[in-house]
Amino acid sequence: MLAEIICGVLILIGVFTRTASAIMCLIMATAVLADIQVRSGSWELAALFFVSFLSIAILGGGELSADKTIFG
Repeated sequence: MLAEIICGVLILIGVFTRTASAIMCLIMATAVLADIQVRSGSWELAALFFVSFLSIAILGGGELSADKTIFG
């Protein structure tokens, strides 16, 4: 729970975007697998978040992120 809040804020600000997104990918992958095992039928939303965080982890924060300003 704490990692989700911290990583969410880091992604929102644009600092350590790739690292925070990779951590969130692991969390969402766990959520997808847990939802599939329980057969709750709500794994699609977790899978959507997984794909979203994966794309941010691969592409990075972009030109307007604080990562670009700080690290060049």
